[in-house]
Amino acid sequence: MISSNGSGTFTNSLPAPTSGIAASAIDSGTLADARIPNLNASKITAGTMATARLGSGTASSSTFLRGDQTYAAVSGGIFGSVGFAAYLSGALNLADFTVTDVPFQTEMLDTNNAYNPTTGVFTVPVAGKYFFGTTIMYSDTQGNMSDMQAYIAIQGSADDIQRAESTSNATTFTLNTLTWTGVSPSLSVNDTVKIMVRIDTNDGSGGELSHGTYKNTFWGYNIA
Repeated sequence: MISSNGSGTFTNSLPAPTSGIAASAIDSGTLADARIPNLNASKITAGTMATARLGSGTASSSTFLRGDQTYAAVSGGIFGSVGFAAYLSGALNLADFTVTDVPFQTEMLDTNNAYNPTTGVFTVPVAGKYFFGTTIMYSDTQGNMSDMQAYIAIQGSADDIQRAESTSNATTFTLNTLTWTGVSPSLSVNDTVKIMVRIDTNDGSGGELSHGTYKNTFWGYNIA
């Protein structure tokens, strides 16, 4: 400060300039970036970090942050991210020696609304390989059923996945359950998958699928 020595002479007693200042003394203004040192991540204990600070690229609901800190689109389905399961809750009559689509009417799971319980068709929402399974319970109160087959149809091309034969003689009630699981080839988006069945009876009378929870089921999920 500037003060008088009593003889009319003023002296300058200002403190020497300093190169540092306590951070607590800074209560206004804006610091230049160069004045802010590197900050350890452990010091960030509250708030939300902006996605732009985490990596390069565009962060969105269809991208993920890779190990190299780059946002990238998902190139394939995450294991188990798509799944469905349904069962036959109503009777399905089967004409003799006729391939019939099975509409498993009651859904237990459908993550992507990709299964149609009216038609029994699963439409692939994410490309990749899938693990499918089905259980079919054939019923014939007259005991005339002699041959039972099930198929999985992908894009309309059916493959035989189950088959059983019975020595029915029109005197014994026939009830036969077949189960199948398998991995599909690589499927594309909008490919369709369904289950079909066929029976053969001794007298052409036909039969049915026994309905009820878990007796006839169709399910699947993506694996790659």
